Amino acid sequence: MALRFNTVIFDMDGTLLDTLDDLADATNHALNTYGYEKRTRDEIRSFVGNGVGLLIRRALPESADENEYQKVLEEFKKYYAVHCNDKTGIYDGISELMKKLKEAGAFIAVVSNKIDSAVQELGELYFPENVDFFIGERAGMKRKPEPDMINEVLRASGRGTDKAVYIGDSEVDIQTAVNSGLSGISVSWGFRDRDFLKVKGAEIIADNTDQVFQVITLDSFAKVFFRLYDRKLCSGEITFSETGMKKDDFTRLCIDEGYVLPYEEISRLCSRMHLTEFETDLMLSFAEKE
Repeated sequence: MALRFNTVIFDMDGTLLDTLDDLADATNHALNTYGYEKRTRDEIRSFVGNGVGLLIRRALPESADENEYQKVLEEFKKYYAVHCNDKTGIYDGISELMKKLKEAGAFIAVVSNKIDSAVQELGELYFPENVDFFIGERAGMKRKPEPDMINEVLRASGRGTDKAVYIGDSEVDIQTAVNSGLSGISVSWGFRDRDFLKVKGAEIIADNTDQVFQVITLDSFAKVFFRLYDRKLCSGEITFSETGMKKDDFTRLCIDEGYVLPYEEISRLCSRMHLTEFETDLMLSFAEKE
């Protein structure tokens, strides 16, 4: 199977694993230990993404001093080291997605701002066979959205950036892909919703793992176009004339898999074909913005 991306790098929390309840329990345990008011699950959802240090800073009131911050942070780390998998679970379809990507020849990695020991423990528990490399927050290495950990993955894979993709669920992950020079896929099932991700500049937003697989394995604009066009044509939703496409462009797509329409023409074509937001983003991802 041809792959558009042969190095696939995943975020962990909110992308592969639903870790929110364990993060919330650890945060509230640490806060309660030192007499601070507990935070709601939704509040903690909004705090995660930049590592446990910022999670605790955001959870504490502004009046907390550095000494209090350090004590609460250490209590969080101590508690979470023991309880990082009490309520955590893998999202639907993730295991199957990884298995298919591995069978297709992808190098698969997990990069997280979570404490490295927890990344290694959860990684080995949930993904013992299909992930080639795990890395979490370590001393001397900058957290996402800085590219340090991504660069470590690329060194381990021995493959370049041009066929690597980064997949995550937050604004931090979007910026990580940008800072690393990688294509990015955002997922809507995690800690941030679709509207938020769109505002933050998400290139493609997948609502399920089948859509992630499509982005990674449909390696040309022509393949994407004909898959969607044939489906619309067979269902009677559209005729060729209704696409407004020039016959010369259609013919070239038939014989030249590397051919891509201009960005604005693709945008108009997607509108005339009544494509979904995901389908439109997928088509547009092959074009250079004008």
